[in-house]
Amino acid sequence: MTDLKNFYDSYLANFDNFQVLVDTGNETGARDYYYKEIFPIFENIKQKTRSLVEINENKMITLRDESKIIARNATSITLAISGFTILISIIFVLYLINKIVRPVRDLIQKTRNIANRNYDQQINIIGKDEIASLAAEFNIMAYGFKVEAL
Repeated sequence: MTDLKNFYDSYLANFDNFQVLVDTGNETGARDYYYKEIFPIFENIKQKTRSLVEINENKMITLRDESKIIARNATSITLAISGFTILISIIFVLYLINKIVRPVRDLIQKTRNIANRNYDQQINIIGKDEIASLAAEFNIMAYGFKVEAL
């Protein structure tokens, strides 16, 4: 980068000298000065600029590739977390369904047993929710049927 600045400063200084030659009407001297002094500096500036563009392009390609890797990793992590969350959610939903359905199935089975005149039916009461209240009422009813049957 310093070389480019030095070449450019030299180019400007030499161009001022060239302009003096042109202004004085010394066309042959101006042409010779241009090809001997200014043109080589201009070519160096072009080469340094191309080199700088190439370095910049290579860095942009490297950063693009690194960004793709980071994005791919982020996508993989997001998918893994999402999959894990879905799995945990499914397990939780199945647990809740089982927690609700099991007591209802037990109640249905014991109700069938009472319908078949098997009055020794009692349901274990767990919790204080609506199903526990229903189980308590069932136990009272089953005990009533058992007392009447005796």
